[in-house]
Amino acid sequence: MAAAFEEADLRTGLNDGGQVLGAFIVARGEDEFVIYLRCNWIRGRGFQIIRTWRGSSGDRAFKNLHSAWGFVRKFNFAGRVTVYPAGDPDLQQFRGVSPAGLGTIIHGPP
Repeated sequence: MAAAFEEADLRTGLNDGGQVLGAFIVARGEDEFVIYLRCNWIRGRGFQIIRTWRGSSGDRAFKNLHSAWGFVRKFNFAGRVTVYPAGDPDLQQFRGVSPAGLGTIIHGPP
């Protein structure tokens, strides 16, 4: 897995003149959402998942979609933010998606 990429790294990159080029959210469940960002200062420009402090607790998960979406927007990214359920085959087109994102498709209640 790539090195931890957290909010502080994002702020530093943006303060140094960088830009967020793309974003998407993966719904791992009804109450677990993770964010992937692509920034112009990241080598290879693949998508990186936002992590907790230096990855100490793993991926930074948001309990609701509104919070995840708000995290992306607070960095002035005005582009499209697509939400994918974990396991969606379309996630395979993105470099850097964690195995948890590529897992089983989540279905809502019957």
